[in-house]
Amino acid sequence: MGWFENMLKSEHLARAYLLCSALLSVAVLAYFCHWEVRAVTALIVNTLITGLLFGAWRRRGSSQWLASLRQEIMELAAGRVAVQNKEHHYPKEYIGLTEAVDKTAKLLKDMAGKAQLAAQQVSAAVEQMNMTIETAGQIAKDFTKVEEVAGSLADMSRKLRQETRENERSVATCLEEMGSARRAIEQADIDSTQVAEYVTTLDAAVGQIDVILTAIAEISDQTKLLALNASIEAARAGEHGRGFAVVAEEVKNLSEKTFSAVGDTVAILQSIRKEVEKVKSTAENDRRSIADGVKSTVNAEAVLTEIARAVSAISSAVEKSSEEIKDYLRQVGAAAEAQKENFGEISATGVRLQKAADMLEDVSGKVKLDVSAITGSAAHKEKIKRLLKVLRAESEKSRITSLDNKEHQQVLRELLSRQPELEAVWSNRMDGTFVFSEPPAGLANAKIRRWWQRAAAGEEYVSDIYLSAITKKLCLTISVPVRDIHGPVIGVLGADVRLND
Repeated sequence: MGWFENMLKSEHLARAYLLCSALLSVAVLAYFCHWEVRAVTALIVNTLITGLLFGAWRRRGSSQWLASLRQEIMELAAGRVAVQNKEHHYPKEYIGLTEAVDKTAKLLKDMAGKAQLAAQQVSAAVEQMNMTIETAGQIAKDFTKVEEVAGSLADMSRKLRQETRENERSVATCLEEMGSARRAIEQADIDSTQVAEYVTTLDAAVGQIDVILTAIAEISDQTKLLALNASIEAARAGEHGRGFAVVAEEVKNLSEKTFSAVGDTVAILQSIRKEVEKVKSTAENDRRSIADGVKSTVNAEAVLTEIARAVSAISSAVEKSSEEIKDYLRQVGAAAEAQKENFGEISATGVRLQKAADMLEDVSGKVKLDVSAITGSAAHKEKIKRLLKVLRAESEKSRITSLDNKEHQQVLRELLSRQPELEAVWSNRMDGTFVFSEPPAGLANAKIRRWWQRAAAGEEYVSDIYLSAITKKLCLTISVPVRDIHGPVIGVLGADVRLND
């Protein structure tokens, strides 16, 4: 019997090591073949329980060790994996099993971490896709508005084209009228010149008449003098000169009438000459006015010609713009249709990504990292409290409240170099856009992130522990609001904190 028991003991130890090796091989195979987590853990548990039952048959006295080991295996089967390795105090014959359990736990922890990281990345992609869909929807609405505006622009272009054509016709008509007016004024200038010439001729004729009247007046004076002499001679002749005296008297009377008529005629001629002078002055003024009118008409005609050229150029430009607008409308219509198709594809992609995120979340949720050893420690709590205080102090600096990119770049890089426990630091505006991020942010807008939402609402935020996409190690996110001197929140300051795993 002793020989048989020794054989069983030796055989048991060999099988135990074989089971451990098989267990590790199954875990590695499952990891690289992407088996479902529950199937992997079920196979691992069955293998371990078989090994434990075999060991229990050999050593009934080791039930305490078996119970402890069984509890660890059941923890693994339930999907609870400690992030920190446990210290084992099992007998040396259990070393193979405990190493297998530790390797299995490490493998599950790696699988859980990678699944969690993938879920986070896909979730981030889904969030970004949702923002893209929202933006695409807004773009589609904007395209609709653009189409409406473009339609209105086309209507305005048609009206403008019609108005420019009417303006062309109006300017052409105005040019014709101005040409007629210019010709009429030029004819008036010719007529005025002729009138001036006639008046000058009349003035000269009046001058000649005046000379003739002067001569007649002189003749009348001489005749009057001769009549007087004849009367004297007739008086001397007495009875014989009476007939001659009568003739002399008649000549005298005629001479006086002639002189009187000459005087009246001179007065009339003087009046005529005054009127002629007025006519000459008026005619001269009219000539100057007409000359100015002709000059102004010519200038106006030149201006109208320039206006006609400008209107013609505008009309050509409007025609060209109308064609460009038509082409633009066609392009907008095509772009709107393409945008609608893209929107449908983006929406479908978003749905597929959401399904993938849900599947990854379901897979990662089946294996939970036990971080209670970290979160429950006083050192961890003190560390987070201290870093929140540091971040809060930074948020109160004027260089941060300025929301200036260059200032934030310098301040946050200095903060990152002073605090090695921080692996990333960033700042945001109230619209979710980043002022600065070190290292560069993987998303354009943080409004979808909980750390931004809570800090933007005026709260300090500490996230759950997760696997960092930067270092692939455990970390958490903290964020604080940035306030101006009056108290309102104007931004967000956040950081990723390294954890020892």
